[in-house]
Amino acid sequence: MFGRKINFGGVFEDTRKGGERRKGLRYNLPIFVVLTALTVINLLFLGIILQQRYYLDAKLTQTQSTIQDQLTSFNKKVETEAQKAKVTEEAKKTEEVKPKETGKGTIEGSLSYPGKYIPKNMKICAINQETKEETCTDEQISDKKYLFSVGYSLEVPVGTYQVYASVAEWAGYKSYYDQFVVCGSKAGCSDHTPVEVEVKKNETLSDINPIDWYNI
Repeated sequence: MFGRKINFGGVFEDTRKGGERRKGLRYNLPIFVVLTALTVINLLFLGIILQQRYYLDAKLTQTQSTIQDQLTSFNKKVETEAQKAKVTEEAKKTEEVKPKETGKGTIEGSLSYPGKYIPKNMKICAINQETKEETCTDEQISDKKYLFSVGYSLEVPVGTYQVYASVAEWAGYKSYYDQFVVCGSKAGCSDHTPVEVEVKKNETLSDINPIDWYNI
């Protein structure tokens, strides 16, 4: 229509007057398709890469958050344990400086001896289990409330004690108030472990009888 003739090879000829022929290039459809496909593929790969980047960033953020939460929880536990230890230490210090109970109490009981009489030189002692100090007396009390009508009385500071009797004629032997006496001093009683008694302020412990002369 315009005096141009198009060849199949993409070359066109100018058929207008003058007989000059001009050749030109025409865009080839397959090349366009290939370029378009490559562009689409690149975009797809870019999308995949961005998606993976987003996923990794999200995972990293989640991991950092989890680690932070764990560190926070750990720090709280450490702080709690430190506070408990501090409270315990303060409590111990308070116990250490807490004044001990003062005052005195009384231990009394009956006396006996494997013979026809109770020696006048019999000594009765109470051993403080904390200080190991002994409080002793050789004074005997005649009163029908005691076994064999003879007993003793000891005033001692507040504390825990073991009580025993001894005589010079039986050197080295101590007749304790023990499990044998608590059992009733019977043939079937075999435990001779001394019994500890607790003395409280202004109180009297009765029937603390140091009469186990049979632990030989």
